Amino acid sequence: MSKRTLEITVDLYEKSYNEEILKQFDTTEIIFTILKKNVELSLDSITPEIWFVKPNGTVVQQSATINNNKVVVELNIDCVRAAGRGKMEVVLMQNDETISSFQIDVKIEKSGKENAKSENTPSYYENLEKIGKEAKENGDYAKEEGDYAKEKIQEYGNAVAAAQFSAFVVNENMELELHRTTDLGTIDFKLNENMELEVCINE
Repeated sequence: MSKRTLEITVDLYEKSYNEEILKQFDTTEIIFTILKKNVELSLDSITPEIWFVKPNGTVVQQSATINNNKVVVELNIDCVRAAGRGKMEVVLMQNDETISSFQIDVKIEKSGKENAKSENTPSYYENLEKIGKEAKENGDYAKEEGDYAKEKIQEYGNAVAAAQFSAFVVNENMELELHRTTDLGTIDFKLNENMELEVCINE
């Protein structure tokens, strides 16, 4: 799956940066080259984080990785959920020492996928994507459960027939219904869709 990728050079002693443009809802990977007074900094034994200030002022703090002496992060979806202007900074930690970049201005361009405002909660579009993914997973699970239920009904049916019950049927809901006449009256058995046995005596 494609993602939006940005490459940004950050000098820990530089205060001014061009505003970076992000896109609302896009999966976004940012690759930072870290300099110290115009010289690339070795990131050996460094633990990096990204602090992202959203347009509403809340802060998202997330861990990053180091690859080929670059700080790499895939932004949390919360960072780009709302369109507007925010800020981000790179934080580098080693033992008990911490150094961070000055804040970088970002602008999150509004997406056409969003028809309603969404600040800190999943949007309609995000929920729709999530429902689609869950529907597929649940569909596969339901098929497996359905096959299992059919097997169990057949198993119970064979057992009932062997026990010489007077009649048994599988109804349209795939529930097993059994009827037996005794001195107490008619006993109705039903194995429902939850595989629970229901018993009713009709005098």
